[in-house]
Amino acid sequence: MLRIEKQKTADSKKYLRRFITPSALIILSLIILTLFVYVNVRQFEFVDMDDDGYVYDNQNVKNGLTWDNVILAFTTFEVNNWHPLTMLSHMSDVEFFGLDPGRHHLTNVFFHIAAAILVFIVFRKMTNSVFRSAFIAALFALHPMHVESVAWVSERKDVLSAFFWFLTMLSYVYYAQKTSVKRYLLLLLPFTLGLLSKPMMITLPFVLLLMDYWPMRRLRLKCAQHTGDEDSGQINNSQIKPASFVILIREKIPLLVLSLVCSALTYHAQSGAVNKSIPIKFHIEQVLVSYFTYIKKMFIPIGMAVVYSKETQTWPMYENIYSALTIIALSLVAIMAVRRVPFFFVGWFWFIGTLVPAIGIVHVGLVSYIADRYTYIPYTGLFLIIAMAIPSSVLMSRRVRIFIAASAVFIVVTCGVLARKQVQSWRNNETLYIHALEVTDENSLKYQLYCISLLKSGRYDEALEACKKALHIKPFDEVAYTIIGDIYFTRNHLDEAYDMYKRSLSIQPNTRADYAYDGMGAVLLNKGKIAESIYYFNKALEIKPDFKEAADNLARAKELLGSQNK
Repeated sequence: MLRIEKQKTADSKKYLRRFITPSALIILSLIILTLFVYVNVRQFEFVDMDDDGYVYDNQNVKNGLTWDNVILAFTTFEVNNWHPLTMLSHMSDVEFFGLDPGRHHLTNVFFHIAAAILVFIVFRKMTNSVFRSAFIAALFALHPMHVESVAWVSERKDVLSAFFWFLTMLSYVYYAQKTSVKRYLLLLLPFTLGLLSKPMMITLPFVLLLMDYWPMRRLRLKCAQHTGDEDSGQINNSQIKPASFVILIREKIPLLVLSLVCSALTYHAQSGAVNKSIPIKFHIEQVLVSYFTYIKKMFIPIGMAVVYSKETQTWPMYENIYSALTIIALSLVAIMAVRRVPFFFVGWFWFIGTLVPAIGIVHVGLVSYIADRYTYIPYTGLFLIIAMAIPSSVLMSRRVRIFIAASAVFIVVTCGVLARKQVQSWRNNETLYIHALEVTDENSLKYQLYCISLLKSGRYDEALEACKKALHIKPFDEVAYTIIGDIYFTRNHLDEAYDMYKRSLSIQPNTRADYAYDGMGAVLLNKGKIAESIYYFNKALEIKPDFKEAADNLARAKELLGSQNK
């Protein structure tokens, strides 16, 4: 009887050891830590930056999942983008959860956790190191600069595309172990779904080519020698056969073709929102300063805000110089040390390359020279460098190993605490804009956004004060004048509203002319000057043919005019 009991106990322990592995514990820890950081989003609201266009003011999305909406998701552009799978995910949320913002937020958290788990699995397979891979995944899950991508419902495209990004990488490892048509098709599926989520996936073929060099060593070039043990940072590639550069490029061609198609559709979708008034000199300066700023914020994640904007389209010369020198120096080091430390070359050019679509070569929408959300995939390259720079445990004493492990835990915990604090700024419109005003330099754009938020909440006096602060910073701010016109119009101060709209139109170039013309038409319509109002509504629609509010106002004015003429 005692022997039977001992056998049962031994069997139970054996069964537990099969499932409670280091990898399983790491995945469980990633889930718990990420939930600790993001659990409060369940009580958060939608914000009026893009959440209206993506969800609560988008009639197609509000109708939920229907066949008509599925077709529309693939055939129309939403918020100057083409990302049908992202729109379908928002429709699915509405179908199951209605317009409960907390549930929409939790969907983002779910995909973020899933992506973090995939990060761990992918790098565990690629680097053959559990500890380093866990560190990369923890930084991905908990870094404060990633909060914007997760806590902002509109950034569903980020978390969704990241999930498919790392699923594609996992499929690529599977394909490389035994190349076949079936496995290649399995690789194409998540890549295509990623492109349908966000166009930044177009840089993934470039990253896969970097992975071919290291750690997969598929490229037939002399690379750094590794011992091949568990902690060496080298993939266990006994099943992976090397190939020539031509073959590796050739197998990326279908991915590149899909990327080109997606790029063309995205360019067409964003063509109307491209800001062409920015000088070339500013573009060059922005690229240099942005790269440097992203590196700095990776190590010192403070002062994070939803918008980073400048009143002047230039930077001090010293800032341009040290930014340029830093980028050039690190790039040269990566190239010169490619054979000795290939992970630095791969990680650095992962970071540089994946940021190209969002680094400011082309400006779309708000003039914000950096954005936290743009680091969501690119930072993984820097995380890879940091993790792989940790010395092999074989070469370390027990005391050094304890110190490194404690340092890693301290970094992860610090990131988690800072991220949890940053998450709170996304609770609602007011917390979001007040936080932005507190942590960044004063500029008119943030006051404009705050003013719009206050106007929507019916806090007219506070909204007016916010717009006046925007005008104090930038006296010729056509947007601020238009918003003040909206405030006066809402309070039925029609003459003051008309004057503000007129002042806005006197400033050139004018980015808000369509709204100003619509506002002037609305004022005249309310004064009974119907024929004159029609002229201004038509002017607004000439600038923006899909301006729904102006079109509705025009239809109302024509109906009233028709009634008068009967």
